[in-house]
Amino acid sequence: MTKRAVTKKAFGLVEIIIAIAIFGTAMIATVAIAISSLRTVQDNELADTANSVMIGSMEYMKSPAVVPLLTNLPTGQRDFAFRVTGEVNPSNCTGSTGCQLQIVQTTSRTPITTCDSNSEFRVRLSELPNFIMCNQILVNQTDPGVFELRSIVVFFSSRNGMQRTELLGFRNTSGGST
Repeated sequence: MTKRAVTKKAFGLVEIIIAIAIFGTAMIATVAIAISSLRTVQDNELADTANSVMIGSMEYMKSPAVVPLLTNLPTGQRDFAFRVTGEVNPSNCTGSTGCQLQIVQTTSRTPITTCDSNSEFRVRLSELPNFIMCNQILVNQTDPGVFELRSIVVFFSSRNGMQRTELLGFRNTSGGST
């Protein structure tokens, strides 16, 4: 009696190479999407930090602590500029206390449009020492004791380059309503 060779259906070399190519392409696409998502998350976190400092500086300029600073500004001058000085801890920019900021007056009253590591308006963040962000607070006295406040923040985002955001507020130190 003769024995017959039993043939089994199996994957050939060509099918295996095609399957590996499809799997490899899917993995590359998945990794690319994951990297893109991580960049987006990081950029959003940096934007949130910049906005927290911008809002914190605006709230500080509207607080009772700044009334002596605003009421002692030189008479006859209507435009003033301030900057954040010292180091800011972004994790302290939440809750009811807001950012713990130190504000000083500067002479540069032209609104900022860019930021670099040597800018006078650069804000140093304790948790993000390499993050380039500038914050400028412009004050325009519209009437005696009434001030228009502009907090401008410029920061670098890996996706969008330099981003600029501005917040407008008002402060009345004269006792009337605005």
